[in-house]
Parts: sequence; C-alpha cells; structure tokens
Amino acid sequence: MAPKIIVAGISQETCSFNTVKTTLQDFKDTYFRQGHEVVDIPSTDGVIGGFCSMMRAKNYSLEGVISTKSMSGGKLTTETFTELKKILLTGIKNTKNIDAVFLALHGAMEAEDEFDTEGNIISEVRKLVGKNCFIGVTLDHHANVTKKMADAANVMVGYETQPHLLSESGIKTAEVMLDIWENKRTPHVALIKVPMLAPQDNFLTSGGPMKEWFDLAREMEKDPEIIVASTFPTQPWLDVPDNGWSCLVYADSKEKAKTSAEKLARKAWDLRAKFWRSERLSIAETIKIANEEPNGVVVISDTGDAIFGGAPGDNMSLIAEMIKCNLHGQVLIPVVDQKALNQALKAGIGKETTLQIGGKMSAGFSPELNIKGIVKATTQAGCLAFAGRTAYVGRTVLFEQGNLKIVIMEKRDYAINHPSLYEKLGIDVSKAQMVVLKTGSNFQYFKKYQSRLLRADSPGATQSDLTAFKWKNMTHPIYPFDDIKDWRI
Repeated sequence: MAPKIIVAGISQETCSFNTVKTTLQDFKDTYFRQGHEVVDIPSTDGVIGGFCSMMRAKNYSLEGVISTKSMSGGKLTTETFTELKKILLTGIKNTKNIDAVFLALHGAMEAEDEFDTEGNIISEVRKLVGKNCFIGVTLDHHANVTKKMADAANVMVGYETQPHLLSESGIKTAEVMLDIWENKRTPHVALIKVPMLAPQDNFLTSGGPMKEWFDLAREMEKDPEIIVASTFPTQPWLDVPDNGWSCLVYADSKEKAKTSAEKLARKAWDLRAKFWRSERLSIAETIKIANEEPNGVVVISDTGDAIFGGAPGDNMSLIAEMIKCNLHGQVLIPVVDQKALNQALKAGIGKETTLQIGGKMSAGFSPELNIKGIVKATTQAGCLAFAGRTAYVGRTVLFEQGNLKIVIMEKRDYAINHPSLYEKLGIDVSKAQMVVLKTGSNFQYFKKYQSRLLRADSPGATQSDLTAFKWKNMTHPIYPFDDIKDWRI
C-alpha cells in the first residue's frame, strides 16, 4: 500500500495595525477547498499544487483535508480561527493509517486570542498524529518562526523569492521530505531569532541586501550536510511577542545546523542598516515626478496602503494630492469601498454624482473625500485567473474626474494589483501616465508597461516608518527601536 500523506493548508498574513478583523467569509471568498478538491489541482496551483505534483510522481497517496487562504488583513476573529482549526483537526482524526502530514501555512497569521497561530496548529496536529508521524511545513518567508513551531514540525521550508514562486516552494518542500525519507536522514534543527525589524522597501530578493542574505542560504544548501536553510525577514507589521527575523537550518548534526544558522544571523545583523535605506519620496514629490515623466507608465507604490501586506485598501492620501494637480495623463488608482460602490451603482452609468470615497477602514491614517465625477463603467463579481490560480473578485466601478480614473472595488482581492482590474473596465493600461499599486513589492504584473517605479511615503497600516506605530506587544530590545550592539542578546 502506498504511503499516505495528509495535505492541508491555512494561510493568511496578518497586519496588526489593520483594525478590520478577518472572518471565515473572507477565507471562503478568497480560496476555500475541502476533501479531494484540496489535492485534485494543477501543479501550478500554489504551494499545494507543486507539492502534490512531486509526491504523485513518487506514487504517494494524498488525502486532502482543507486548503484555504485569505487576503492579508487584520487579525482573525476567534471564531474564524477556531472553525478553521476544527476542520483541519477533525479531518485528520477521521483519516486512518497516516504516514505524514504536509501543512502549507504562512507563519505570520494572528488571531484575536492567539499570537502564534501556526505554532498552535502544528502542535495540535502533533498531538493527534503522535511523535512518529512526519510533519512537513512550507512557510511564507515573511513568517515569524517560533520555537513552538520548530519543536512540533520535523522540517519547515521557507519561500525563496519575493515576489513568491508558490508552486516551486511546494516542490522544494516535497524534495526535502523525500531526501530525508529516501536517504534515511535525521534532521537536526537550529532556529535563531535576530532581534530586528525592517520596512518593506528592500524586501525584493532580486537585488540589494535581501538578495545577499538569501543567496547565502542557497550557498549553504550546497553543503551535503545541510538538508535545508531558510531565511525569514518577518512580516514587519505583526505586533506579537518575539517577532523578529528568523534563521532556520536543518542539518545532519546539531553542530552543523547551529553554526550555519549563526552565520545567517550574523549576515542579517551586519546588513541591518542597509535594510533601512529607502528611495521613498513624499506624496507630493512622487506625483510631481510621475506627472512629468515623458515615457509613462509610472508605477507608484502606495507603501502605506499595501493590500498584499494587510492594509485595508481605502487610503485616500495619494488621491487627495492628485486632485490638487493638473494631471497630464490618465492616472489609474484603486480604492476598496463597498459603500461608495453602491452609491455609484445607484447613480448609474453616465451620471455625474458626488461620492464619499475611502477613509472608512483607514481611519486615523486617511481622510474620507467627497469627489465629484462621472460613473463610467461597472463590472460584475466573478473569478480572475492569474499566476496559475484563480481567485474570486468582487464588483467594480470606474469613477472619473478628468484624468483621474478611480476604480472603486467592492472587496479586497488580488485583482487590486493586476492589469485585469482596469482591462475589464475597458481601460488600455499602456496609455496611462501613472498606475498606483497597493503593494510594496508585487509589481511583476505591470512590468511590460512600466517605465519607472516610484515609492510614495504614504501613511497607513503598512507604512514604512515602523517607529510611528503604537506597538503593544513588541519584545524588547529590538533594532532599531532599542540601542543594541549585538544580535546575541
């Protein structure tokens, strides 16, 4: 009989400074599968798709339980976390003769009454399956890896790139697990936390200090004694105890794992100042430069309202400045505001009306603006296919004031940083002067249009100035909030 692997995934990246809670409906609206639908997916469909493709090729039996994810956002409600965990644990209880469990998690998910949700999940699974069942985990590289997680899992593997290559991450985890099993290796783990945080400005792994740090892990993995090495520059807006950067190494000996993790920790610490270097510009300067760009399309990163980092998506700081300007070309900018969307739909296509837009979820960071314009087009809710997967998207309205083209969205979804958001409304993205993306690093979908990238130093739940937040649960000392000279504190 083929060895049996339980496959499951629960994933959300929490921004503690977004006060809008994440509910079970948010997961169901984004991605929610149970049973055989978890594993009966293409190899390109995320982490689980990549993992399953590898294990099927090795004739393993795969049993799906739950696979769900929500857009990055506020903390999970207690009821949501309880229900998701219940579905997972019940599915495992009802499955017999389990040889291994594979969990596709995030690592920076927080619930109202649980700081370390992933540690809670993995340890509860361990209690169910016993000490002899193998547990393999894939983590987003923005995970805050905890001792509880490391103690409960046999191996955890982090993403290697930002933007993420999800399928490849699942494949790598499968390869690591197969290497351990087929070569009868005993993974010894070393987890070292580095007491530092850094903004999103240098999170891309294609260059700069992040590439240097991640490249060191890839170089380490060439050592035959190293099973896998992962680097985790944590979610910077996660206000939980012991948040910080993580160095996680599995090796054939405790000593090799420890010395390798220490080397990664030293590297991160030595580069710490470089991670705080920034090319951010004030909002006014950003718009002035973009407005004068002769070649368009200028991609503007709305750093303070990064949906993919957990912000609400209704920050109006950029729009407030744009309204003051003589915009030379079309400016495309999204806002999440269901109330304004309904007001626009009630007014009707072709009608001039005044809408109260934004600032509702971003209270304290952004104003709510009264804008007079014309409702030009609408789209219905449906599914969007991109990057090898599909995602549900809500209704949209195109609301225009001169060259300012505001796409009002019903809900926070992946389309907010994808050209299809505009194309479905009849807009030719290539003819725009500026496109505002609510992300600090996921610009890849606009690469073919982009003439230059500008980072706007906007306020908000994901702003880069981490020192401006009111931290409640941060463990001190931590760089740069405290004057510390050595990572070995």
